[in-house]
Amino acid sequence: MTERILVVDDDPALLRAMPEALGLRLPGLEVETVSSAVDALELITAGEYDVVVTDIKMPGMSGLDLLGEVRRIAPQTPTLLITGHGEHDLAVQALRRGAYDFIQKPIEREYFVAAIERAIELRRANRELERQRLELERHARVLEHLGEGVFLVSDDGTIGLWNATAAAITGIAPSAALGRRPGEVLPSWDGIASMIPVEDVAGSSGRPPSAVPVDVDGAELWLMLAAFQLDDGVIYSFRDVTHERTLDELKADFIATISHELRTPLGAIYGAAETIRHRQLDEPLRDELLTIIARESVRLSEIVTEILSASMLEHGGVELAVDEFDAAEVARAVVDSVRLGHHDADRIRLSAPRRRCHSAATGTSCIRCWSI
Repeated sequence: MTERILVVDDDPALLRAMPEALGLRLPGLEVETVSSAVDALELITAGEYDVVVTDIKMPGMSGLDLLGEVRRIAPQTPTLLITGHGEHDLAVQALRRGAYDFIQKPIEREYFVAAIERAIELRRANRELERQRLELERHARVLEHLGEGVFLVSDDGTIGLWNATAAAITGIAPSAALGRRPGEVLPSWDGIASMIPVEDVAGSSGRPPSAVPVDVDGAELWLMLAAFQLDDGVIYSFRDVTHERTLDELKADFIATISHELRTPLGAIYGAAETIRHRQLDEPLRDELLTIIARESVRLSEIVTEILSASMLEHGGVELAVDEFDAAEVARAVVDSVRLGHHDADRIRLSAPRRRCHSAATGTSCIRCWSI
């Protein structure tokens, strides 16, 4: 890109010499000249310049007045003011009003060219910052509409981005997160940050995101976090998996409970079958054992039905009904099942209530009032 410089001075000789002098030292520069601040203002309003050089004293609009207009119209454009001997007060005023530098007459060429080069570099840097800002804003607008929470931890260690989904998941507004360190926003962050692998390129290692517990206002959230290294920091994306984790824990408990529940009827069936197979039994005992096998088989079937019902419940396809039952009868059935095949079966019995059952008024007994 060709840099453009505008030189403003009412000295015709300086205007003739300036393009040639700058062209020799800074090839590729496009130098335009005008003899009044009013004409310069029209050009600056119509187009973009990388540097403006203006004499501080000119008839009509002065260089100081032009500086003010440049600061208003194109605040990122560096402005250099040319001053004569004895005009130090004006030079100080110019710097206070935002001038980039001032050049004294007679102009010392080396210093003048160096000042122009520094101003051009500043303008390039400002352009790059503006480009990055616009790029960040564009990405931020995209990130705001993602279904995942996203936040950026800048190189200075503070949060530079906190999208709307992050606010919705955590309940922490962007205003409470931006500019602060992650540990100040999420108290448990310092302990879990090392658990999250940071990718140089998205998905380069093939490692899955990490599910970690995060403390948010005293509540524990489980977040599935992924991190990616950017030029200016680390960006984190996350989703709330607290509900999924709770379901996983409930499923694990359910499987453990079902495994235990299956062992009881299977043990009863096995004990009864082994007794029938290995012993000569009278008909009443044999019938009792067959009854136990049939009853426990039904119980197995009911457990299987409960498993299927639980699966349907997860998908919202079951209506639950609450009903009363006799806890003592349930206890007796459990004891009968346990006694089968036990080496000390005669000592296993269900004792009568030791006190008046609080459920006696209903004609049933509660399991707490019985003991084995």
